[in-house]
Amino acid sequence: VTAGQIVAELDSGVERTSLEVARARAENDHEVLSKRSRMEYLTKKSNRITKLAEMKAASEASRDESDSDLKQAEQELHEAELSFRMAQLELRHSEALLEQRMIRSPYDGVVIERALTAGAYLHDQAHVLTILRTDPLFVEVYLPLERLGRIQVGALAEVYPEDPVGGRLTAKVSVVDRFIDAPSATFGVRLTLDNPEGKVPAGLRCTIKVRTLVAKQRHDAG
Repeated sequence: VTAGQIVAELDSGVERTSLEVARARAENDHEVLSKRSRMEYLTKKSNRITKLAEMKAASEASRDESDSDLKQAEQELHEAELSFRMAQLELRHSEALLEQRMIRSPYDGVVIERALTAGAYLHDQAHVLTILRTDPLFVEVYLPLERLGRIQVGALAEVYPEDPVGGRLTAKVSVVDRFIDAPSATFGVRLTLDNPEGKVPAGLRCTIKVRTLVAKQRHDAG
């Protein structure tokens, strides 16, 4: 799966229906066009009557009536435009509600477990599925105690995956554990290995070289 991909969807029949209704309203600008056309007509009419009134060819009453009709048309257009904008906001709200019913992958990875099946009941803390992140990979290495203090964060290391991947890759030291495992006299080091194309699977054994050190460990995805 890729980052942002929908991997599960909660029951969203109501939300989808609401979205369809909201979209229909948001796409219907007939009322705005109608009110705008009427206002343009009344504007021209008012201008004509005003000129006629100035030439004493129309009564003041007719000019007042024309002005009143124009003001009413302007108000109706304003209300229609406001309703249209509200419809746009309702559409965005409906889209957001539907989006909340979607479960998307937070990163590129591989689905390794499906905890629920279609139609199963889901509560807020339910485990839906497990996605193994494969880029970057974390390489966990346990080193002899005598190497403590000689491995620094940011140091580069060579990674040699076992077959069938093979080859030589470069990783960077991202964590040097300061807690010692007394029974084994070792400490942990984490390497970060870029794996943008997912060519190196998680869990593959590999050989690690940091300076003169050679150690065998496994990839663990984080």
